[in-house]
Amino acid sequence: SLGIIFNWTTNAYGMDTKKLLEPIDDVIDAIGRDDFLKSLLVQLDGKSYLVPLASYGRVLYYRDDLFQKHNLEPPRSWDDLLKAAEKLTEDTDGDGKIDRYGTMIPCARDTSTSSTFIGKVYQKGGSVLDRNGNVSWNSKQVKEAFEFYRKLSNFAPPGIAEYSYGDMISLYQNEAVAMTTYAGRLLGRIAKGNPKVLSNTKAVHFPTPTGQPLKFKSANDIIGVSIMKGTENLDMAKDFIKFFFTKKDSHLKWCHAVPGHFIPSRKSVFNDPKFWEHPLIQQHKGTVELMVQALDGAKSFIWEHDGKVDVRANRINFSLLLTDCAQEILLQNA
Repeated sequence: SLGIIFNWTTNAYGMDTKKLLEPIDDVIDAIGRDDFLKSLLVQLDGKSYLVPLASYGRVLYYRDDLFQKHNLEPPRSWDDLLKAAEKLTEDTDGDGKIDRYGTMIPCARDTSTSSTFIGKVYQKGGSVLDRNGNVSWNSKQVKEAFEFYRKLSNFAPPGIAEYSYGDMISLYQNEAVAMTTYAGRLLGRIAKGNPKVLSNTKAVHFPTPTGQPLKFKSANDIIGVSIMKGTENLDMAKDFIKFFFTKKDSHLKWCHAVPGHFIPSRKSVFNDPKFWEHPLIQQHKGTVELMVQALDGAKSFIWEHDGKVDVRANRINFSLLLTDCAQEILLQNA
C-alpha cells in the first residue's frame, strides 16, 4: 500500500495530524510551489500535510424565470433574500397547499448544516473561536446570524432536520424550491436531471447583511491528497503524487470529473484554455467565474483568522456541536 488518501483540509488539519500524516512539503516543492494558489497551501507549525487538488466556491442559485414573473431583482441583502423567499413560497396549483418554497436550508445533523450556516456568521464578522483561541460562539454576531436564519427557515420546505448536501441540489432540481446555495456540482446534476430548470438558472454571490460587498463571500474547504504516517512505500507514494500532478493534463482531467465544481489548485491548470473549454463550464462560464471570485477571501473552520490553523475549531465542527445548536434554535425555538 502507498498510504495515499484523498483528504480535505478540515480533516488533514483537524485530526491528530502529526501522528497520522506525513509532512509533504518536498512533494509540493517538486511539483512547483509557486504554481499553487498561495491561499490553498495550508501549514501547521510550518509543515504541509496535504497537496491541494482543488477548491470550490459557493454561490446562490436562483430561478430567473420565477424572479422575472414576480418582478424581483437578484437579492443583494439579507432583507432582499427574505422578501424574495417569501414571494416565491407559493401554492402553484391552487389546492390550498404550498408546493414550492422560496429557499432551501439544510439542518441535518451533519456538517452540511454548520458549513452552510457558518458563512452567515462570517458575514456578520463572527467566528467559532476568537484570535486568541477563546470560544466566541455566544456572540452578538452569531445571534444575529441565527435570527436571520430562523426567519429564512419560514420559507423552506418542512423537514429541514433531514435535509443535507444532496437535498440542496435535488429539491432545486425537482422545482420544490426557487433558490439554493451550492457549488458547481449542481450544474452537472441538473443538466442531466432537469435541463429546463438549468436553462432558467442564474447565480449571484450570497447576499450580505446590508447589501454592501464583503471581502468574504464563501465558506470553503480544500480537497487534496495526503500520505498516512508510517507507510512502507513512502518514496513511491511521493513519486506517484508528483507523477499525477506533472503528467500532461491529468490534473485538468481530474477537475473535469465534476466540471465547474472543482476549481484547480494550480495556476497553470486554471489558466489552461482547455479547462474552460469543457462544454458545461463553457456554457456556464459566468457562474463558474462567480465561484472563483467566491474563493477570494473564503474562510474555513480551521483558519478563521489570518490563515492561522487552529485544529480546535475543526474538532468543534466535527463534534456537531454547531449543528446541534442550529437544530435547537431552528427546530425547537431555543
